Amino acid sequence: MVEDAIVRRLNIVIVLLVAVLGILVWPLLPSLILLVGVGLFLVLGGALVWSLIRGL
Repeated sequence: MVEDAIVRRLNIVIVLLVAVLGILVWPLLPSLILLVGVGLFLVLGGALVWSLIRGL
């Protein structure tokens, strides 16, 4: 019983911390999505070029 109350409080604290982090990151989200997209494109493009060079 006591452990259930502790776990419930910890879950509430974790949810609140995630919510605060989400609010803080929200203004940066579009630029982060753009950077992740560009980075993913560069990595996949580099892997494709590398595999084509290795295959030929």
